[in-house]
Amino acid sequence: MDGRSVALTAILISKNASRTIAEALASVSFCSELIVLDSGSDDDTVAIARSYGAQVIETDWPGFGLQKQRAVRAVRTPWALSIDCDEVVSDSLRAEILRTLEQPSFEVYRMPRLNHLCRRPIRSAGWYPDFVDRLFLVDSAQFSDAVVHESLCYECDYGILKSPLLHYTYDSLESAIAKLNRYSSLGAEVLKKRLGIRQRRIWPWTPPLRLVYRFFYAYLLRGGWRGGLDGFTVALLQGFEVYFKYLKSYE
Repeated sequence: MDGRSVALTAILISKNASRTIAEALASVSFCSELIVLDSGSDDDTVAIARSYGAQVIETDWPGFGLQKQRAVRAVRTPWALSIDCDEVVSDSLRAEILRTLEQPSFEVYRMPRLNHLCRRPIRSAGWYPDFVDRLFLVDSAQFSDAVVHESLCYECDYGILKSPLLHYTYDSLESAIAKLNRYSSLGAEVLKKRLGIRQRRIWPWTPPLRLVYRFFYAYLLRGGWRGGLDGFTVALLQGFEVYFKYLKSYE
């Protein structure tokens, strides 16, 4: 089956993703269309996307969920495949997607995501299998409006693909710390709004308790200890993201 004959559009959202977007776009070259929504990149992201034949839509930044739904609205094919700029469709996943779309049994498909730390695959601390809903009929699903940690919303049954989507979560410890800072800030915004609606407050001991709980949950209950130093690091990163989210909400 010729990949370019598949009525499937790959959608990505981007900002200053020049280091990773080429690999992501190359991995979805089998799709009939590529759409990139860019929110003000000042590096080579847009030029790289266009060099891969992607339709680039330049727009503002309303948050992850709303931005991805904007991309969905631009899709002209029945099926969409959503990936992030630091994700890569593995060869086995590509083949499985093509086989699946020959005779699809479901309207939404989820797939395991294999997360990486410094380009090393992590199969502990809850990082694998990290199932995500990414392949779907456009008319059957839509993204939530969450500012961060968005999800695909649908009411139909879903199928499960076996092959992994590769996620180069943190390509260096420096990027890990930067991403932790960004996501904890976004999470704090959401938390503050939720607390305001419920008229609740955060107590001084809440951030450290949340850190301890999240670390031990990832390290002990989700098997981070099996991953050696990498598993410990990933559990610690998860703990600190929660810690700073609550700390920033407390300020």
